[in-house]
Amino acid sequence: MKLILVNQRYGHSRTIVIRGWLKGLLSLCLLGAPVALGYLGYQLAVSDSDANQLVSQEATEKWQQKLDEQSQTLAQLKRNAEVQLEALTTRLATLQARMLRLDALGERLTTVADLDTSEFDFSQPPAAGGILISDSGTV
Repeated sequence: MKLILVNQRYGHSRTIVIRGWLKGLLSLCLLGAPVALGYLGYQLAVSDSDANQLVSQEATEKWQQKLDEQSQTLAQLKRNAEVQLEALTTRLATLQARMLRLDALGERLTTVADLDTSEFDFSQPPAAGGILISDSGTV
């Protein structure tokens, strides 16, 4: 086997002849070393020793414990939110019942006092917002 080296500066070439044991040594370095390093890396990745684990068992247990605590806290918060929602629902139902009773009383007063029904129309939803401005721009 021959290696030809060319000097770019002067344009001269140099030839190195590789024979016998030097050829074997070069083959071992160029082919054997990467194969050996690949095999060594594979063995390190596959081994089950505690020293090669990325995360220790103790750290995993601590994380699991924290996750369990957070799950319990989350469940408690969910229960509290449901209780508060039920209380608000009950309060809203009470307010709606009172509002219906007030509407019925208003209708009854309108009838008994002989008030203008267009002014006190309890079948319509209550007005929202400010005063009504006509298209002409006057109030």
